[in-house]
Amino acid sequence: EIRIITEMVRTAIILIAWLATVFAIVALAARYVPVINHAVLIVAALSPYLAIGASLFAATILLAASPRLAAIALLPALVAVAIQAPLFIASGKPVDETVAVRVVTANVREGLAKPGPLAALARDHADVLLLQELSPELASNLGGLDADFPYRAIDAQPFASGIGIWSRHPIERPGRAPGYELGVVTVVVHVPGISAPVPVMAAHLAGPAPQPIDDWKEDITAFADTLVSLANAAGPGAAIVAGDLNASSDMQPFRRLLDSGFRNAAEQAGAGLVRTFPAHRSWPALIGIDHILTLNSTATDVQTVPVPGSDHLGVVATIHVPRQVNTG
Repeated sequence: EIRIITEMVRTAIILIAWLATVFAIVALAARYVPVINHAVLIVAALSPYLAIGASLFAATILLAASPRLAAIALLPALVAVAIQAPLFIASGKPVDETVAVRVVTANVREGLAKPGPLAALARDHADVLLLQELSPELASNLGGLDADFPYRAIDAQPFASGIGIWSRHPIERPGRAPGYELGVVTVVVHVPGISAPVPVMAAHLAGPAPQPIDDWKEDITAFADTLVSLANAAGPGAAIVAGDLNASSDMQPFRRLLDSGFRNAAEQAGAGLVRTFPAHRSWPALIGIDHILTLNSTATDVQTVPVPGSDHLGVVATIHVPRQVNTG
């Protein structure tokens, strides 16, 4: 009887471990499929945690029952680690003769971020500051930035639709792209020492949850085309895109944005998992939905920074832009 019970327990352990391993494989697979609903969205965004956690759980409970099966159960965790490992290795090196442009992007939570720390963050770390969810009240309270950032394109709006760009360098041709649920604004920045002006885009794509996912799907699909148009307009010159894209690098639609030629600044810099949201809880941020993208330039020193009053961390990067643009 004891033998029968022991065998039943062993069978149950193997079954639970098998289910956990299948779940780990599904979590990995979610990275490579279109995000069609909230379930795929959540599993893809949390893919590294789910795959590694489920795999380790399966391997742990299998150790006593079958060490060989435990080793097999570890495979999804090893695959997940291998997928994330390149993020910790710099993939880009600045070319000679560049100008460093410091970029800070932050979602300011419908204008609830505290203006004093936000202004200090900009003065200490930015040449170009890009804010999403900029309210009219917060915009007016950031007037102290005028001395250090005399050039700006501000479209402050209530709730989540406001966008603002502040620059130490002259800007021109500000424009808001039509058709987006929240806001996409582009300016051209004239950086001293660079032969061609640099298009800079601030973007905030629609949130995919808890509301219906349709607006987000439309926004991120349209944004891929917007990036292609921006890349074509920039030609051999540099361009910078930053903002809250409401998508992590573990989601297929985000990685498809890079088909336009843009690069993920965090990946270029080897910054690892640049997690930015949620940042208002007692635990660390879990996913990275705030990004800086570069075209024909190289990012270094990418890191997150606290934004008091916001539910996002900000992202800071140094973008090395070539001095000369080869138009031949």
